Amino acid sequence: MNRNLLLMRISRYSAYVLTFLMVLFFISGYAMTGLYGMNGVIDKISATFIHLTFDGILLIFLVLHAGIEIYFELKKRKIIR
Repeated sequence: MNRNLLLMRISRYSAYVLTFLMVLFFISGYAMTGLYGMNGVIDKISATFIHLTFDGILLIFLVLHAGIEIYFELKKRKIIR
């Protein structure tokens, strides 16, 4: 498999996971503070657990996705080969 094709697939799938994690992160954050009625969706203890557990995973997927996209942009502008 071509390296660029593999990186494009990784970037696409990491974007899907990142989108899910960001929605979960926002919902759990609002549930922790009780804003916008989100404390009715998830209780405060579960929201705190989710929010503190998934922050590292979210950061990993964010760096992975952004790094690949920055690589492709630099390649498109012929800054790197």
